[in-house]
This record gives sequence, structure tokens and C-alpha cells, in this order.
Amino acid sequence: MKGWAPVYFIVLLLNIAGRILESPMIDYVTKPLLMPILLWIFWQWNKGEWDKAQKWTAAALAFSCIGDIVLMFQASGDLYFAGGLFAFLLAHLFYIYAFLVSNNKRRGALKAQPAFILPFALFQGMFLYLSWPKLAELKIPVLLYTTVISGMTLAAINRMGNVASSSFFTVLFGALLFLISDSLIGMNKFVFPLPMAGALIMLFYGTGQFLIAKGMSDPDNQQQG
Repeated sequence: MKGWAPVYFIVLLLNIAGRILESPMIDYVTKPLLMPILLWIFWQWNKGEWDKAQKWTAAALAFSCIGDIVLMFQASGDLYFAGGLFAFLLAHLFYIYAFLVSNNKRRGALKAQPAFILPFALFQGMFLYLSWPKLAELKIPVLLYTTVISGMTLAAINRMGNVASSSFFTVLFGALLFLISDSLIGMNKFVFPLPMAGALIMLFYGTGQFLIAKGMSDPDNQQQG
């Protein structure tokens, strides 16, 4: 790793340490820094010359930053949780569009292998079954959000065969880690408390975002000829 990438992971590890130590101050200082640092790294990786897919990736990172900040205040009420949820909903939609654009309008893997959809549908159904009684007025927002984040991961799978394998696997692994992170948030909030939830959420989230940004960067994000 060169440039600012080590800085990003140092800040991420500090945030995780702060959560393990149950220090809100460390969390409040480090969490808002993560996505701006990653945006700067993304800019450096692509030398400031973004194609359409990379512009939407940058937009997703920016709205993730907004979501990070809003969710820091979720203990003050469900309105903050809903606001953070909405910011990340937009981020996932931007990622979906970025992944679709990077396919260069070619036939995607999901059309050839629609069975890829099944495990994500089952996963979403199980989560909603477990959490539904405790969602209250958040039922529709959470239903929409879980559908979109599953769609984001499927859009990453859809790139298979249409982009360089390094880009495909890096983005897919990042998307899966992001999905796990969001699932842990939902499980911890609506189903049952998880040990080390905060630290694990940030570990998967921070690593997942980094991998998505890396996979969508040049020279890895080149369509196969």
C-alpha cells in the first residue's frame, strides 16, 4: 500500500480500538475521517480522472460519509437512525449504478445465472423474519434498505466476465463485507445484542469500502476485450 492507504487503515484501527475500549471520543474523532480519506485515496488512484462509473463510486463514498456522521447520533432517537439509513440507501443505489455502468452495457452474469439471486433473497427473508416484530415504524425503510443492499451485492456479481478479474473479485469481496456490516447493525439493533458488535461492524465496513474503491479504480477497472 502506498500513499494515504496506511493512514486510512490506521484511522480505521483507531476507531475499532475506540469501540472496544467503549470510548465515544475516539469514535467521534476517527469515524468522520474515514470516508474523506478514502475519497482522497480514490482520487489519487485514478489521478483525478474519473470515468462515469468512478464518479458514481465517489458519490457513494460521499453519501457514506454523511451516513457515518448522522448515525453517530442515533442514540438520540430513531430519526437519526432513519436519516443515516437514507444516506446509505442512496450510497448503495449509487454503487449499483456504478457497477452497472462498469459493465459497459454487456450481458450480465445474473441474466445468465439467475440462481445467484436465491441466497440473497433467503438471507433477506430470514433477517426480516427475525427483526420484523421489533421494527415498528421502521418496517418499510428497513425492507427497502435490505432490498437495495442485496441489490448492490448482486450488481457486483453481475460484473462477472465483463471486467478484469482483479476488479471483479475485489469489488465483490468489498460488497459482501459491506453487506455483512449492515446485517450486523440490523441484528444488533433489532434482533439481539452481539458481542463486539461495534468493532466488527467497523472492521467489515471500513475494509469493504476500501476494497470497493480499489476495485473500481484504474488500472483494475478495465473491461475485458
